[in-house]
Amino acid sequence: MILIKAFPNFLRFLSKQILSFKFQVKITGEEFLNLSKKGIVISNHLDDIDYLIPFFYLKENLYVLTKSSLLENPLIKEIMKNPSFYYLKNLEDIQIFKDFIQENYLFIYPEVDATKTNVIQPFQEPIIKLIYNLGMEYQLPVFPSGIEGTYGISQNLLSAQLFEKVKIQYNIGNPITIKKENKLNDIFEELQKQCYALTLQPERRSRSRDIIIRTEAREL
Repeated sequence: MILIKAFPNFLRFLSKQILSFKFQVKITGEEFLNLSKKGIVISNHLDDIDYLIPFFYLKENLYVLTKSSLLENPLIKEIMKNPSFYYLKNLEDIQIFKDFIQENYLFIYPEVDATKTNVIQPFQEPIIKLIYNLGMEYQLPVFPSGIEGTYGISQNLLSAQLFEKVKIQYNIGNPITIKKENKLNDIFEELQKQCYALTLQPERRSRSRDIIIRTEAREL
């Protein structure tokens, strides 16, 4: 895994202008990120190109957790060579985030690998554990989000539709607060459910979400 720090302001602006020739990106829910100065943002994952959205379009104090295999993708490998990259080998070592997580955002794709079917895949348990541990340790809100329109872009970017703009919709939702009484499975289900819902439409709630606490049924 790699930790990527966002580009300086000018380079980010210039890169966005270049990307705008190919991508028409519409983002909703950015105002929710202003509710806090720190947090974890998660999303579904359709294509390697997805990494460009948080990297260039969201907050400047945003880090993106990703995998080293993206260094082999010819379309984005130069971006992935940013000197701020950090290889994270142990997902259970949350202390590695201690120095920056108090004033920054961490972006994570819990599916890890992009889907091959344009359908959201089950979130990986080690990633959900990481989100849970970070949320509990540093009191971080978790912002679910959903992206639509990027599926298959890496394979088709240089096709006959070279000059046709790709429309990308990215919706950010209200934050979810992880509490001590929340079980890992409940967090797992809620985060995946909200990310899927945000691939279909923008957030409609005006306040943050609580994770439903499930209780065992009693025998009568």
